[in-house]
Amino acid sequence: MKPVVTFNGVTPNVLALKKQLAVWVLGFAALGLAACDGDVRPFLEQVETDDLDLQALTIVAPSNALSPLFVSPGQGLTLTVAGTNTNGQSVSLSPYNRRWTSSDSRVLSITDDGYVRALTNGTSSISVQVGDVVATEPLSITVSDAPLLGIDSITGSSDTTGMPAERLDPCIAVTYSAVGDYGGNDKRALKNIAWSIDDEALANDAELFRTSVTPVGSIRLVGRQPFNADDVGAITLSARVLNDDGETDERFNVFERTLTVSDSLTDLAVQPATLSLLTGQTFQINAVATYSTTDNGVATGGVRWSVLNGAASLSVGTVASRPGVLTGRAVGEATVRASCGAFSAESVVTVVNSGNLLFNRTSDIILELDDGDFTDLKVFIGDVSVAANERTNVATWASSDESVATVDTSGNVRGHITPVGVGTTEITAEYEGSRVGITVEVR
Repeated sequence: MKPVVTFNGVTPNVLALKKQLAVWVLGFAALGLAACDGDVRPFLEQVETDDLDLQALTIVAPSNALSPLFVSPGQGLTLTVAGTNTNGQSVSLSPYNRRWTSSDSRVLSITDDGYVRALTNGTSSISVQVGDVVATEPLSITVSDAPLLGIDSITGSSDTTGMPAERLDPCIAVTYSAVGDYGGNDKRALKNIAWSIDDEALANDAELFRTSVTPVGSIRLVGRQPFNADDVGAITLSARVLNDDGETDERFNVFERTLTVSDSLTDLAVQPATLSLLTGQTFQINAVATYSTTDNGVATGGVRWSVLNGAASLSVGTVASRPGVLTGRAVGEATVRASCGAFSAESVVTVVNSGNLLFNRTSDIILELDDGDFTDLKVFIGDVSVAANERTNVATWASSDESVATVDTSGNVRGHITPVGVGTTEITAEYEGSRVGITVEVR
């Protein structure tokens, strides 16, 4: 019988050992390459692509970018990258410190973090490579100093979802952009735009706001559910071009789009309805709206969030800043409310001490609904995840939302996660008064 290799009395996981050996090899390679000013990224990326089973890359332009993509000299924009594995599933990739390239660096320059700068008239293609995987299609960008002729249209993020073009379902935040006409097929999302809605819309509780994820120049509009059908009225959304001094540029037209808030909202719920949160931990809860005219919608970014009681224990992000993101402040209980017009829903949140437990995972767990069970979540006592400290099969396990995922709570399979439905839940483990949680997202 061959002897079993152990480190400090612990038998290593084979995959973990392979990854550790790879890290050692890459470390030596990095030292050697650093000495001759080499680029170690291809080596590091190859380990990353193997770990993710990466098959394809797609370059992602800003959400309000149009196709074909035109920019003006001196203008900048930031690109990101999306990945797909061999099973056709999406994988998360950072766009930073990547090998981005421009086919014509005289026209477009690009940094390792995906920031493109337009230099002079012309067309250039942007590509990116991670390990041996190259972007499926380079992104073509044309730089043109053609003058703006006026505002061509106002487009909304709901225009491609099947919602009637001139209707706003209550409590759903829709992002609008003004499209500029530069002649021919040259259409661009404008940045220097002043947005407004008419006084009647304000009286009916419509709301314009920006968030950290709103593209530059765009705006978010939420139509609030009318308290009665008589209050349903038209909203006039207006866009005006601004000059460099921030004043309305009178050379260009004012463009308007008329929208109507329906009275279709029939129910509002907060998911999960109950939640345990650790001190210092953040967690995204969601507001789900039910409509009489369409399928259910995620209204998280459009409802008003508040903490009814227990504000000392808990905070929640508002519509304009991290909507629905909870942060545990101190031990206690709090009630979080989501409201829109006459409708509201609540979630009861208990904040507990984080204790001194830790999982063998430090990042959130993302599961595909059809992937099957996840069996690799383990919990340890103390500061080191070694076998002697493992408490997986003696800890008390729970899921905050069993309609999203369940976790086995008995026997020798505790910590075994089974995805049930799309959404987000928190998996917790508790042992001798200490507790730890991790976010699980099922897609």
